Amino acid sequence: MLASCKCDEALLPSCTIQMEQDIAAFAKIIGENAISEKFLDASKARHIAIDSILWNSEMEQWLDYWLPTDGDSQQVLLTITC
Repeated sequence: MLASCKCDEALLPSCTIQMEQDIAAFAKIIGENAISEKFLDASKARHIAIDSILWNSEMEQWLDYWLPTDGDSQQVLLTITC
């Protein structure tokens, strides 16, 4: 727990999950069980959402999708992560 998480754009979702889990742990320590559950639920929901978009079960690997920021492009760059 509380592992250092160096975030860039590609790692932001996983860092957010870790922060939600850390907040949940701290909340539980100080007796704020409702807050702890709220952040655990958020962490679980985020993990499910990330898996549903980035995990390719046929290839059995994670994929990254880079969306263009210009708003005019109709293409998405797909990168394969090992």
